[in-house]
Amino acid sequence: NKKSCIGTLIKKWLNGFFKNLRVTDELYVDANITDGTDTFTVNDVAGLLAGGSTIENTRIVAKSGGDYTTIADAIAAATGTPTAQEIIIVYPGDYTEVPLTVPSYVNILLYKGAKVIASDANNPLFTMSAASRLIGGEIDGPANDAAIYGAAATGAYIREIGINSGLTGVEFTGASSVVSVTNISVLSGVTNAFRALGSCQFNSSDLLAMGVTTAFYCDNATFWLHNSGADTCTNAIYAENSGLIRPYTVSTKDCTNVIRVNTSAQIRG
Repeated sequence: NKKSCIGTLIKKWLNGFFKNLRVTDELYVDANITDGTDTFTVNDVAGLLAGGSTIENTRIVAKSGGDYTTIADAIAAATGTPTAQEIIIVYPGDYTEVPLTVPSYVNILLYKGAKVIASDANNPLFTMSAASRLIGGEIDGPANDAAIYGAAATGAYIREIGINSGLTGVEFTGASSVVSVTNISVLSGVTNAFRALGSCQFNSSDLLAMGVTTAFYCDNATFWLHNSGADTCTNAIYAENSGLIRPYTVSTKDCTNVIRVNTSAQIRG
């Protein structure tokens, strides 16, 4: 089956994220794709925007053209399954959105220059489900809630996102849930950058918090923290109520409190 697709913008996202899938720039035709190891074409960005996605299980959001003009509409149409995950690709532009729940087996990829702005100040902008992904772009989060939130969202994965505002940047909670957070920056428009709550396991690396009240907070959860930094924060690392933070290679600069530990919490290197 000939697949006419997107080009280099998703090459780096897809390579490595989906096992045994290899993306190239060359045209490839295969009438009998069966085991997931075959190669298909990724090209023709202009044609894609003009006519929408021709890849199965892929939806394009763009300010003009594509399949949808809002992320909410693309999510409403998504039907991801464990064997047929959906990809929603968001092209550059500012998207003011209602609170969004990313369903399981749906992957949202925001291209450079795409910004998602919360229209509701009192609810999370993105709520992650189990086995959902959110990658790339910028977020202006809600004033009174989290930019990205998940409850019992095991397998949720977020990376390469800049969060400019919101009460909280990234917050996950839920017993026995395991989440992955990589290469996220949270700036001074946010009060609390990263929060692990309620017995979840928060696996993270390459996080940066600048000018926030608390950079890395853990309450009755486990927070694995690798290659990360806090700059000009009131609290860099803060654990309480049996929370456990495991920091590895964490740098701080001009923080009032580098480490705060309360009520049976622990910090272990």
